Amino acid sequence: MYKINIKTIAFSRLVSVSFMIYVVCAFEPSFSQVKICSSGLFLNGYVVTLEKDTIHGVIEILDEVAYCREVRFKKSTTESAVTTYKPRDLLAYKIKDDTYESYKDVHCILKSCNNNQLNEVFIKLIEEDVLKIFMYAANINSSYLYTIDYIPLVQKKEFNPKPFKTRRQIRKVVSTYFADYPELAQKLRDYTYKYENFEDVVADYSNWYKANQ
Repeated sequence: MYKINIKTIAFSRLVSVSFMIYVVCAFEPSFSQVKICSSGLFLNGYVVTLEKDTIHGVIEILDEVAYCREVRFKKSTTESAVTTYKPRDLLAYKIKDDTYESYKDVHCILKSCNNNQLNEVFIKLIEEDVLKIFMYAANINSSYLYTIDYIPLVQKKEFNPKPFKTRRQIRKVVSTYFADYPELAQKLRDYTYKYENFEDVVADYSNWYKANQ
């Protein structure tokens, strides 16, 4: 099982740490205008259609931000035609060992919305136990240098994932989400558990859930 560690790159955003990377593509400020670089390299994977059909093939290697926005798929390495899927086109996809699921950013918490239009994104599955833990990668543009923001999401069984991001959203939305565990919900409402306490929230709920089943 993947161990969550906010000191790793995957969750550096949890402690408000971002890093700068150099890219050769130009990026525009709008979500819908981001230009995604092509690597031309492919790894084994599959896509899951809206009809729940799994199609195996190969998927192009992209960066973490691009993986959350689209997937470039072809049925084999010898095939020339590449099909680009957006989150609205698929339920999920997997490239090598990494699984991504589509997610509707209803309240624009992930800043994926453009001109007040609902955007769907891909979120990366990090851990699956009592709770599912996902990560969304977003870039903040500044010429050829941009900062990657890693935003965690948490999902209870039979519920939709919830981002764990702003103070207001944690106190109002996330606390309600964990209403089945009143003590945890109160800590979230009181903001005793802050943004940087995401690991503690996951551990607290998981331990409580296992002890009460």
